[in-house]
Amino acid sequence: MRAHVREIRQSNIARGQSRVRSLALDHEDMHGLREVGVVMAGIDERAGPVKWGEGYSNTTLLFMVLEGTTTSLAENPSTTVNAGECLIVPAGCAKVLELKRGQVRAIWLHLANRERWAHLCGLITKREAIECIPLAYAAMERLFVETLGSTAGSGSLRLPLASTLLALLDIHFGAVETPTNRRVRSQLNHLWSLVSADLSHDWSAESLAARMHVSVGHLHRIVREFEHSHPMQIVTRMRMQRAAGLLRTTEYPLDQIAEAVGYGSAYAFSAAFLRQMGTRPGAYRSTCVID
Repeated sequence: MRAHVREIRQSNIARGQSRVRSLALDHEDMHGLREVGVVMAGIDERAGPVKWGEGYSNTTLLFMVLEGTTTSLAENPSTTVNAGECLIVPAGCAKVLELKRGQVRAIWLHLANRERWAHLCGLITKREAIECIPLAYAAMERLFVETLGSTAGSGSLRLPLASTLLALLDIHFGAVETPTNRRVRSQLNHLWSLVSADLSHDWSAESLAARMHVSVGHLHRIVREFEHSHPMQIVTRMRMQRAAGLLRTTEYPLDQIAEAVGYGSAYAFSAAFLRQMGTRPGAYRSTCVID
């Protein structure tokens, strides 16, 4: 069994060519990666302007930028990633990226739902990974060489390279939480699942704390520690992510979308969408064409 490599060159992009390489981890040397839930991995060398990616998959995306200009989530332009950073997009969130100008070189991995990565689930986040990314990029590049190589001894480095990549993932993204922290993380993930299932509810910090059976002050502390945010900021982001998806995939009028995500009027929803996304809902909907 050999590991498959797919290369795609797209020549109709305004500012040059893009090169995409994806590696299907079906070789026995990749068993360690598959075992822990690394479903797909690859390298992006993109030139803007371009949008690419996929919809609401059940995997968690790690998008690690080696070098290049600012890349953003198409559905939430305020969520950006730059060189030396990793964007983490969990299951259930659209994984469509946008590069408006310049170029970007990055590696990406799709992680299946495993206990090892459970703490990455829930919310879109970003991490600094300056030490990890160059090493991971080099390991990924060499994996492609070893997979495609036809010279004597080619492929002999697949196993150590895969092991190196897994070690880097574990060090920088693996579960290193204490049992207490894992319990709190699980409680928070359950809370955000409740919110996601009923975004039309009139959520407040008090009602969120009540669902977790903690005080409002304690909720603020743990959300700040675990999510680096505030409770209602997270609710707002979830509402805007859901609204962006409805704008992209339906023809619902704005007042119907506003009601679905917890706003009393199309005007209030439009103002909140502008603050969060940097554009009005109507303007966003008119540009939702994925290359």
